[in-house]
Amino acid sequence: KRPSCGLAFDLAMPLIWGLATGLRVDHVSPPAGTDGVGFPYNGTDYTWLTWGLGYKLGERVQVGATIQHSYSNNPYPQLTGLSFGLNYRPNTHFAFSGVAHDFNGPSTQELPPNGDPVLGRLFIAGAAFRPTGKRNLELDLEARYYDAIEQVRPRIVGAFDVPGVGRIRGDVEIAQLGNDDKRGIVATAGAEFYFSVFSAGGGAIFGNGLGSSRSVGEYVTAS
Repeated sequence: KRPSCGLAFDLAMPLIWGLATGLRVDHVSPPAGTDGVGFPYNGTDYTWLTWGLGYKLGERVQVGATIQHSYSNNPYPQLTGLSFGLNYRPNTHFAFSGVAHDFNGPSTQELPPNGDPVLGRLFIAGAAFRPTGKRNLELDLEARYYDAIEQVRPRIVGAFDVPGVGRIRGDVEIAQLGNDDKRGIVATAGAEFYFSVFSAGGGAIFGNGLGSSRSVGEYVTAS
């Protein structure tokens, strides 16, 4: 199967009194046909518009919230989600965070063929470790809980800076960890290159979690 394709654009800026805001647009084009992603997305584009607001309580604690809505000719993805996040950094080596994605449960009804909802609640707990106390070397661990299907998916992320060049990163996420027949793995590997105040990069997305062990996707970034 072919993974969905899409484009994303985001803009963020600081405000006053420790506040910051951001706006993001995601346009997704699910492939159609026998190699497509299937019902209910098959072949119908949709666009997510997300607005976020964050507040810095201090050097150690930050909070934020978002509201997002999907626009499409397909009635199934026309949804509104609310999310909230909390970040705590006790020192320069460790950070801990928690996120409640779409906690309002925009669409929790299980749909065929896999029994997955269009947009159910997702809860994420994560921890980051920086051995040097700086972002030049970082290891992140996450646990994602999908409420509607009662499934936990672990994820590990690693990244390191290459002086004078940019940053190398990769991650692995595993679904159905305890089920040998249904276990799915999605991994990414990529690089970001720095040019003065600009950066650009890209990488690959692969794994049987995309549909089959031969499924491969690509991405590019610019900021």
